[in-house]
Amino acid sequence: MITQGFGFKNFATMEADLSTQESKSPENYALNFVVITLVIFGIGVTKFVIETFVSPIIAPDYVNFVDLCSVANISVIMFNEELNGYYIHGKSACGAADVSSEKLRLNLEAET
Repeated sequence: MITQGFGFKNFATMEADLSTQESKSPENYALNFVVITLVIFGIGVTKFVIETFVSPIIAPDYVNFVDLCSVANISVIMFNEELNGYYIHGKSACGAADVSSEKLRLNLEAET
């Protein structure tokens, strides 16, 4: 769909011209494979770059919940369907979560 919508399928013709204009030249299946592979690779690289730069700025809500489970040293099983779910193993990085609030603050500062 992307190759036809943006005219990339015309790059796979047997002409030496990289034009997005329709032509009567027959399609080369090896070039068609390369064009589709490059389009999929480009989409993947774009997605990776967006996730790399946007994720630290706008974290999903579940990241805060996972951090809370880690600090509280609790494990949680969440089911999104009857036989499908997720398990979060909350293991505190400092070894124990039953400490005073001052010690907890110092442990959190030591992590950063």
